Amino acid sequence: MKRVLGFVLAAALAAGTAAAETLPSSGTWKINNWVPGESVQMSMTRTKGNSRWKHSTSYDLEELKGLTREQLRAMHGTVAFRLERDPGTFVFEGTTTMGVGSGTFRFEASPTFLAKMAELGYGSVDDEAVMGMAMRDVSLDYAAEVKKLGLEQVGVEDLFAFRDRGIELETIREFASAGIPSLKSRDIIRLSDHGVNGRYVQGIAASGLAEAGVEEIVRFHDRGIPTEFVLRLVEGRKAISGEEIIRLHDHGVSASYVAQVDASGFKDLTVEQIIRLHENGVD
Repeated sequence: MKRVLGFVLAAALAAGTAAAETLPSSGTWKINNWVPGESVQMSMTRTKGNSRWKHSTSYDLEELKGLTREQLRAMHGTVAFRLERDPGTFVFEGTTTMGVGSGTFRFEASPTFLAKMAELGYGSVDDEAVMGMAMRDVSLDYAAEVKKLGLEQVGVEDLFAFRDRGIELETIREFASAGIPSLKSRDIIRLSDHGVNGRYVQGIAASGLAEAGVEEIVRFHDRGIPTEFVLRLVEGRKAISGEEIIRLHDHGVSASYVAQVDASGFKDLTVEQIIRLHENGVD
């Protein structure tokens, strides 16, 4: 299930220096069952001193082992339930009253998870990161699949960034298979932040444009340049640059117009000359 995640961290300030305190692996929870469908909205909060961390997202009720809809919507009752993840298990206790619940939780880390992550090549992972992976449901299978895609220097913080942005594994796979050299996790994030999907990246990469790197792709996408436009220009003018493609698009010059000029025996005209012809109404 795709989720929207929310995180808040307030760091303490001491003697003019930001000093985020180490937060405990336990805290409080609140739940609201008065939402449509088969999910519940739950938040978890941890605090220590002036530091505060909050996570809020929705869960399928079946994920919360030991908690039923009847318990949630009862007039009043005590509850105990678990959320099990590869990195560890969240154990909850508390009370519910007519669809609203609250109480305390603690996180119990898996005794084998760190060793398995090291086997996958993720190196040292601290306790806070383990809990963060459990919050985001970063499974061993997910971590392994990301590693297999061949991204440069992918780490736990990259898994967090993918999860927090809702970047699906299939999207990462599409980006990685597009043939962009030396693709890094931050490239995946930049493409996603600009709304670029895997099909668009593959389309630009398949055009044969020599400069088809991440920044060029982002610039094309931000301007609404179709992949077909790039492909036709590259097919007609092998040495055309990304900047020239942007200039033609910005001036409303179609790929068909460029092809028409070239077919008329003016293949040696520069892009700027073609733009001037177009602006002067030369057909």
